[in-house]
Amino acid sequence: MAAHHASRLVPRLRFPEFKSQRGWPLTTLGTVLEEHGLKSDGTSEVHSVSLAKGIVPQVEHMGRSYASSDTAHYSLVRPFDIVYTRSPLAIFKLGIVKQHKRDHNALVSPLYGVFAPHNRHLGQIVEAFFESPTRSYRYLDPLAQKGAKNTIQLSNERFLTGSLYLPDDENEQQKIADCLGSLDDLIAAEGRKLDALRRHKQGLVQQLFPQPGETVPRLRFPEFRSTEDWKETTIGNMGEVITGSTPSTSRRDFYGGGLMFVSPGDISDLRFVENTKTTLTTAGLAACRSIKENSILFVCIGSTIGKVAQCSRPCATNQQINSLVVNDAFYADFAYYLLDRESVRIAKLAGKQAVPIINKSSLQR
Repeated sequence: MAAHHASRLVPRLRFPEFKSQRGWPLTTLGTVLEEHGLKSDGTSEVHSVSLAKGIVPQVEHMGRSYASSDTAHYSLVRPFDIVYTRSPLAIFKLGIVKQHKRDHNALVSPLYGVFAPHNRHLGQIVEAFFESPTRSYRYLDPLAQKGAKNTIQLSNERFLTGSLYLPDDENEQQKIADCLGSLDDLIAAEGRKLDALRRHKQGLVQQLFPQPGETVPRLRFPEFRSTEDWKETTIGNMGEVITGSTPSTSRRDFYGGGLMFVSPGDISDLRFVENTKTTLTTAGLAACRSIKENSILFVCIGSTIGKVAQCSRPCATNQQINSLVVNDAFYADFAYYLLDRESVRIAKLAGKQAVPIINKSSLQR
């Protein structure tokens, strides 16, 4: 945006019918969003808040529900409400902001902030503002208070105290929201195509690996159809299983370098971990067990137990992740697909403990 005067800014790109109007006023977020504080309605489904998919049913997003059995204390999200997660991601270190765009109520973690916009168009513009990592960080960082071990403390009330430039003409709000909505519709259509390809891939993987109780894949490449059956093995026989650890947080020289330090929050829907919210120096990496490039990372504790990824380059992980460093580098890709296929079954090894956990010995057996 270009400056018009101290308290207003004019967008560099503006619809023709609004070019003669004043610039957008500097607006406190709390004047356009209101925390309603509604709790579970007893019928709505628990949702996750995804960077790529927005507010989506947890079962649809993660394949299963990780919510507690009693969701009465979960926050209710109505259509067009805004949710602020406060959960750090690799490029959104202070959390993400999403609008609920489906036509049904949802439940989300009580740790998240839920706000009703004055109208759905403003809500969509607010979401678009926070889709930029730079804008999001610039808004949230002055409001956030860093707690012990670099935890983020930012109350719902404080979240609303920041300011940003927003259009005050409802017609312009709607015009912008309609434009953004048409792009969202196009992205959603492409996303459905991608989901269809993923389902096709999942079906193909099921055929390329033996079914339970079988020793030969149902779909096999011609040159291997006359070879022997597959043999049962353990994860431990595939390579070395390493449980991560966290270097001393009191050593400032350990942190802030260019080396990845992977925590469960860095593992997304993508196969490879490319970036992490926390990085290590060479000294910090030396204080951990270094994990080789292309190793398979398996979340072994907590609400996202069973998530699988590969590291795109050498890294270290925290103690919530067990890593399989395969014996043969050429075997790494196959091992990833095998563990990804079996992740739900392996996750069941954790049982029904209050804090589910799969220790190293259980995984490698």
